[in-house]
Amino acid sequence: MQLFNSWLLFCLAVVLASKGNDYGIHHLDYHIDNLQEKLTINRKEYRKHVKSNLIVPFNSTRIPGSTEAIKIQDFIIHNFNQSMWNVEIDNFTEKDYNFTNLVFTFEPDEDFADDDYIVLAAHYDTMILPEGFVGAMDSAASCAILLYIGQFLEYVHGTDDQLFDPILKNASKGIKLIFFDGEEALVEWSDDDSIYGSKHLAAKWEKSGQLKDIHLLALMDLIGGRDRLPIPSYFRNSHEYYKMLSDIEHSYLQLIKDETQDVKPLRNLGYAKRKSLNINDDRFLIHDKNFMGDDHVPFYEKNVPILHLIPSSFPSTWHTINDDFRHLDQQTIYKWAVMMSEFIIRSVESDTQ
Repeated sequence: MQLFNSWLLFCLAVVLASKGNDYGIHHLDYHIDNLQEKLTINRKEYRKHVKSNLIVPFNSTRIPGSTEAIKIQDFIIHNFNQSMWNVEIDNFTEKDYNFTNLVFTFEPDEDFADDDYIVLAAHYDTMILPEGFVGAMDSAASCAILLYIGQFLEYVHGTDDQLFDPILKNASKGIKLIFFDGEEALVEWSDDDSIYGSKHLAAKWEKSGQLKDIHLLALMDLIGGRDRLPIPSYFRNSHEYYKMLSDIEHSYLQLIKDETQDVKPLRNLGYAKRKSLNINDDRFLIHDKNFMGDDHVPFYEKNVPILHLIPSSFPSTWHTINDDFRHLDQQTIYKWAVMMSEFIIRSVESDTQ
């Protein structure tokens, strides 16, 4: 009887943790235990967690085909549990450069046949010039957040067996995480000299029929800087997902402020107080067309719904040597990691069209 009671208490603890708290953040315990270890940019803290840190290894140049790019590709692949994720390595050569897109796919179970995926994406390459450019916001931070989400989902998947109502195993949609190569221009930005990886993958998936299986592509770019610039909603057909993410951001900020909640370790990390998203900012929704060149364009042009998570006014360090780790904002990175982790959970459960 005592053994049964212990097991019952354990299951109850897992259920409560998975369902979150009064603010609806699933598995908040995971974030409390892992945010600093996996995403700290503080040198002293990083030395404690060298083997598990997901962001500092991006503090290098990542020019397509370079030794540094290959090293970061290996790092990305190494940090996904391949018993859960199907790995697609999309290699191609253009203009004498070798490019590699990395795609990680999760399907709820072996019988998953809905062919309906939520896609999160970012680009991992860097500009060739200025020499030494590491693209901390553009887009090392976003890539590290994608890695964090991947490991968070592995944790969620591992706890599903203890739940009466599993989160991922009962999901109505699959998940794809994409790391694009070749977003930056090789010489000067133009339609012909940019977004090499996304153009190649969109064309490849259109030919194979996979493109029609994308329910939503959420592209992260220029996130994590000290400017903390607002991010508007750009497209009407993804606005419901923008509102979902805005609700998550509001819940997260309220949770951190609520002294009655047992989130002191998370609160002690500090938090970004300014809200990034504003559902009342409709200046782009009025026009409902694309205004910006980025990795979403080849998919947008093929009628894939896009949630573009990028500031409309670019950060002051954009495309300068100062887009480095000294100009990242730690609390903003933590906030976006929690927000996007929660977003993917709600998105695969949601019936949002």
